[in-house]
Amino acid sequence: MKKREHILCVSSDYLNTLVSPIGFIPTADIPCNMSDLFRHTAITFYPRTQAELDPRLRQIIPYIVLLNNSNKVLMFHRNISAGESRLHNKRSVGIGGHINTKSIRHIDSSDSIDIMSTIMAGLKKELGEELPHNPGLQKIVGSLYQRDVTGAGNHLGNAVFKGIIHSNETETDEVHIGMVVLIKLKTLQVTLPDKIEDDGLERFKFVSIEELSEASNRLESWSQFVLNRILRPMNKRTRSSL
Repeated sequence: MKKREHILCVSSDYLNTLVSPIGFIPTADIPCNMSDLFRHTAITFYPRTQAELDPRLRQIIPYIVLLNNSNKVLMFHRNISAGESRLHNKRSVGIGGHINTKSIRHIDSSDSIDIMSTIMAGLKKELGEELPHNPGLQKIVGSLYQRDVTGAGNHLGNAVFKGIIHSNETETDEVHIGMVVLIKLKTLQVTLPDKIEDDGLERFKFVSIEELSEASNRLESWSQFVLNRILRPMNKRTRSSL
């Protein structure tokens, strides 16, 4: 963990006035657009070491789930070098991380922060760091999040904002909020790294939904939400249409 890093957070009290911390909340059930969910008056950049222990704040985390054109999902392992000690030795399907001050984007030439563009910049940064040498992924996400766009894509694949993870199930959940993005690849072939040593990530591979289900008790809580609320229902619909 970068001790002096300041990361993007939103007030827990403010969030709770809009959505209850019940787990995964699909886009259709969020009672406002993204700009209102992360209103300027409720947003702050806060020292990460303090935010990790302060449930008055939720750290905003893009959580990107990748499906290839064989309907297999990218899974990886967080080893003991991972920045978040509470997730050590867990398996995950979510590419993502904290949004720090390097991703700040401003509204035109003013000093006001453009929150959605800042989140988008953070999302692209995480994709570039955790899945390097894959510029096609940046092209797929395109204008996602900007001006409340919830879907983007091209011939390489599609990206869709599926909802948020707002939960109190674990200590980690209590101080984070996830923005779940599903990328479905079409023609793009992704190059997987052996490991990302700086982030403690390894064993990257695409697995079937059935294989992922068999490993469900070893998944971090957010990946369990994604499996149960997004991937399993989607897989069931796909199989029933065959």
